[in-house]
Amino acid sequence: MDKYCIHCGSMIEDSSKFCSNCGKRLEEETATQSSSNSDYKKIIGLLLIIIAILVIGIVIFSGFNSIPLENQDFGGITMLVPEGSNFVETDSLPSYGTIGGYVMFTNGGEYYYEICNIMFSTIRGGHAPAQVVLDRTEGDIVIYKDGSGENMYYMERQIGDYEVSIIGRNQDTMIEMLNSVNINNPTLGI
Repeated sequence: MDKYCIHCGSMIEDSSKFCSNCGKRLEEETATQSSSNSDYKKIIGLLLIIIAILVIGIVIFSGFNSIPLENQDFGGITMLVPEGSNFVETDSLPSYGTIGGYVMFTNGGEYYYEICNIMFSTIRGGHAPAQVVLDRTEGDIVIYKDGSGENMYYMERQIGDYEVSIIGRNQDTMIEMLNSVNINNPTLGI
């Protein structure tokens, strides 16, 4: 059986301790070490590739959840809303004495799937819609989840005399929106 130098690949005699071509030492344990070093390098390389794929996946996934926001004025009540959204008043009840009223806006623009509706209300003792169940609270924001199993959320926050509610699917954006509400001389008629 022919024997070759593990360093340069030249053919060598079985009894040689040094390669006649490159002059490097020929030992069985050197060949074994070289082979296990090569395997070790392959494993490290594979692990680095897996880590890189995971990091890229996290960055991409995080980017899909991030919605760019811009400030919008709803008649003296300002808040951050998704860029390109088009909130149109779709329902309202003017204030009657001490009962209060509400105005609901529906998103007909971008991100309408993630953020569907915004409602401003002064009705006392209002309750969340019947089809939702309490999920949790975060600070002064109460978070309900759709009881039918759809990935829909109803969130509300009491700010002074106003209750601000949002219906949508992107929890992080909804919380950011509710935390951005600023009420300054509202003119909504509620």
